[in-house]
Amino acid sequence: VINPRQPGSSIKPLTYLAAFEKGWTPSTLIWDVPSEFTPSGKPDDPGPVYKPVNYGGGNMGPVTVRTALANSLNIPAVKTLAYVGIYDDPNTPYQDGFLSMASRLGITSLTRPDYGLSLTLGGGEVTLLELTGVYATLANNGVRVPPVAITKILDHSGNVVYEYKPSAPTQVIR
Repeated sequence: VINPRQPGSSIKPLTYLAAFEKGWTPSTLIWDVPSEFTPSGKPDDPGPVYKPVNYGGGNMGPVTVRTALANSLNIPAVKTLAYVGIYDDPNTPYQDGFLSMASRLGITSLTRPDYGLSLTLGGGEVTLLELTGVYATLANNGVRVPPVAITKILDHSGNVVYEYKPSAPTQVIR
C-alpha cells in the first residue's frame, strides 16, 4: 500500500482532469489514430519517436474524451497529456501541468525530473494509498481529506495516548 508501483491506466483520469481545468469537457473531440510523439512531448527532444498503441491494437477514429476514458484508450490519453504538459508551463502564472494536478490531489511519489508522455499510461510510480486518496477526492466532489488509519490509541487503563486531529478538508478541484 505504501510502496510505489506503476499504476497503469488508473492514472488516466488525472490527465483528463488536468485537461478539464484547461477548458476541455467530456464532449471534447480527440482523434484515436496512430500518432507519433517525442518521448518527453517537447519538440526539441532528440529521443526516439514514441508511438503509443491501444491495448487491443485498433483505433476508433474521432472520439469524445468521455469515450476515450471509458474505453481506456492509450493514444487519446497520450495526446491529452501532450496538451496538458507534464510539468508546469513557465509562461503561465499558475500551476497547470499534470504533476501539479497530481500533487494537489495528494500524490507525492512522482518526483523524478525526467518523466515522458508514457506517464499517463502508468509510466511513473505512485503508492496505492495516494491513488486511493485521489479517487476518494473525486468521489468527494473535489474535496481532499487526507486518509488516516489510526484515529485514537488508548493505554490499558483507557487513557488516551494519541488522538488524531483532522485538518480542515481542502477543495482541490472544482
